[in-house]
Amino acid sequence: MKEKETSKANITRRHQEIREELSAPPRRFVDEIHLSRGRQTVDLDDDEEDIPRDGDPRVEPLDPFLTRRREKQPSISAAFKNLKICKEKIGRATSRWFFFNSIPANATKEPYYESMIETIGEVGKGVESPTSYKIYNKYLDLEVEDMKAYVSTFERIWDEYGCIFMCDGWTSITRRSMINFLIYCKAGTIFWKSVDASSKVKNAEYLFQLMDNMVEEIGERRIVQVVTNNAAAFKLAGQKLMEKREHLYWVPCSAHCIDLMLEDICEDPMVENVVNNARFITTFIYNHNNILDIMRTHTHGRELLRPKATRFASQYIALDSINGQRSNLIRMVASEEWENLWI
Repeated sequence: MKEKETSKANITRRHQEIREELSAPPRRFVDEIHLSRGRQTVDLDDDEEDIPRDGDPRVEPLDPFLTRRREKQPSISAAFKNLKICKEKIGRATSRWFFFNSIPANATKEPYYESMIETIGEVGKGVESPTSYKIYNKYLDLEVEDMKAYVSTFERIWDEYGCIFMCDGWTSITRRSMINFLIYCKAGTIFWKSVDASSKVKNAEYLFQLMDNMVEEIGERRIVQVVTNNAAAFKLAGQKLMEKREHLYWVPCSAHCIDLMLEDICEDPMVENVVNNARFITTFIYNHNNILDIMRTHTHGRELLRPKATRFASQYIALDSINGQRSNLIRMVASEEWENLWI
C-alpha cells in the first residue's frame, strides 16, 4: 500500500517538474546548452558575443531573433547612384560607337535600336557580339527569310482584294539603269524586285516582256491594275499588256503627269522669268560663303533649298522656299553686314 502511495507521489512530482520546465522561458534553455558545452556566455543585451573555446562544436542559434543580422539592404540613394553610373557607362559606350562609325544620332529613333538594347540587357554578360561575317551571312539570311514570311502575309490580301502592280525606271549615280517593281494593296506597298537594264535597250518590246513576266510571278488573277510613268515606251508597253491580258488596266503615274503639266507651265515666258530669277538668287547666295553666312543669320539657320520630298516639281519647291523667307531676305540686303561686304 505504501509502495503504491510512493509511486503515485513520484509520478505527481515528475509531472510538476515537466510543467515547470515547459513553462520556463527560452532563455533558460540557451544558458543551459552553453553551460553544458563548457562555453563562456554573457548576456545578449550587453551587445557582447560568445567566446568559443578550441574544439567546441558549432552550435546554431535556436531562434534567429536571438542573433543580430549582419546583411544590410542598400539605401535608396545608393541604388539610384548605382543606376546613374550604369546609365552613364551605357551612354558613353553607345555614343562612342555612333561617333566613330559616323552613324547619325537619329538612328536611335528606329524601333530596332530599342529592341537591340533590350535584348542585350536581357542576355547579360558573357555573350560575344556577332562578327561581320555572321552579320552579312548568317543573320542576313535569317532576315531575308523573315522578310519573305512578312511578304507572305500580304499575299492573302492580294488573293482577297487584289493589288496594283507598279513599275518605275531610274538611273543611279554610277549611270546604271534600274527598273523597280512594287506592289500596292490596302495593307501597304512592298518592294518586289529590281532589274538592271543597263545593257538593254528600253524600248516598248523589252518593257512589255518585263511587265508580262512580273505579272506571271505575282499571279495574273491577283493584279487588277498596272501603273507606270508616262514615257512613250512605258505607255506602249502598257497598251500591249492590256491587249494580252484583257482584265488588266494600265494607267500612267499621276505624279509624273503633274510634273509634265508643271513643265508645260514653265514654258510660259512670265513663269520662266520668275523661275530663272529664283535660280539666280539661290545660285548667287550659295556660291559665296560670306553671303551664305549672313543669309543663315537672318533666316535663323533655315535653308532656301528644302530637302526634296519627291523629284518632281523641284523648281516650284524652290520658289515656295524663297517666298517663305521673303521678309528675311529683304532684311538681309538692308542690313549693315550686307553693306560692309561691298566696301
